Parts: sequence; C-alpha cells; structure tokens
Amino acid sequence: MESVLHISWESILADLPVFMVITIWNLFVILFLSKKVYQIYLQKDRSISSSMYFSRKVIHFLAGGLTAMLLPFVAHKPIIPAATVFGFALITYLPHKLNRRMYWFHNQIRIFLSKYSF
Repeated sequence: MESVLHISWESILADLPVFMVITIWNLFVILFLSKKVYQIYLQKDRSISSSMYFSRKVIHFLAGGLTAMLLPFVAHKPIIPAATVFGFALITYLPHKLNRRMYWFHNQIRIFLSKYSF
C-alpha cells in the first residue's frame, strides 16, 4: 500500500505545465484585468469602494473560481496546487505588510475591520 504523503516526481512534473498556464492566467487577472475593471467603474462614476468591490469580484470569479473548478480535472497530486495557492497568498498579502497596496482591490478599511470583528 502506498503512503499518503508519497508524491512522485513524475506526478509533480506532469502538473507543472498546466499550473504554469493557470498561474499566468491568475497573474493576468490580478495584475491587469481587475485593474482595468477598477478603472472602468471609476469612469462610470462609481465610488472607489464600489470599484474595488467589482475588481475583487473579477479576481474571485476569474482567478479563484475558475481555478477551483478546473483543479479536480487538471491536478494529479495536491503539492503543486498547494504551492501555487501559498504563492498567491503571499503575492496578495505582502503588499499590505510592505505598505505597497494594490489600490484597485486592496481595501485598507476592510482589512482593518476584518482584523477586529468577531
């Protein structure tokens, strides 16, 4: 019987090409497409917080949702998806800590409230 934690290099290497494409797509959505949505909604005279909301929704649907739906069909083992998720968590969290907010979807007030609400 195979160990639960045994992950072969072959399965990791088999997942890499697909996850490189998914990673590029997610970076495109986070860094470009969501910023365009933010700018479009600002041009439509929406408030900054409303524009941020729509920008975050684009990220949730096109990056998170699409990736989550594809995951069972493209991943052989959980190691590459887990590493990818950890990387994206760092990519989006570190700008908060370094005070280099991604203004089109990082809402400083919202992170403050979620930190202290119960």
